[in-house]
Amino acid sequence: MSFGKDPQIQPSYRLGGETLPYVDEITYLGVTLQSNLKFHSHITKKINKAYKVLGMLKLSLYGAPKKAKLLAYMTLCRPILEYAATTWDPVTKQLVKEIELVQNRAIRFICCLKGREASISDAREQLNISSLEDRRKSLRITLLLKILSKEECHQALSSSYTELTRDKSTATVTTRAASNGIPTAISAMCTAYHNSFLPRTIRDLRIGTP
Repeated sequence: MSFGKDPQIQPSYRLGGETLPYVDEITYLGVTLQSNLKFHSHITKKINKAYKVLGMLKLSLYGAPKKAKLLAYMTLCRPILEYAATTWDPVTKQLVKEIELVQNRAIRFICCLKGREASISDAREQLNISSLEDRRKSLRITLLLKILSKEECHQALSSSYTELTRDKSTATVTTRAASNGIPTAISAMCTAYHNSFLPRTIRDLRIGTP
């Protein structure tokens, strides 16, 4: 696989005397990576898998108490849509909507809602669960704060985060973790990097900082 804007640039790699074939996507640690640095394929796979599990729950738990159906959804279905979400959290409204639709259908099943007049948002509040979009955002912010609070445990990551605090002159692995400085926004010329974990999460964190 070759990452970049120009798919024609494909260096030749050989292993055991044979040339390795190029692929447009590959699954690594459960996440499908694409050569164009997008995660559409991964998200589609996870949505389809979540729908299959939700369908099984509907068959197995038809007529079950609301509490049992909610527990089953949060245990067996929702984790599929959130695995490694800090990596692939989508920006496009269409993908966000498609993922959220899975939970909306689960809520209809859990609360036995029928018809278009039923309010999904009211039912979600009644169940005391957040939207999947809000949960992914919270996961990203939590991960970033963990990295910054214990940078000595994340040398490979924190060593490249020299832009995170306002005071650059005294910023070190130790002082940045202890200073509680407000993260500084990172500018990015490339759209893929602009919407990646670090720049995007810093923007979200700064918006939520009083």
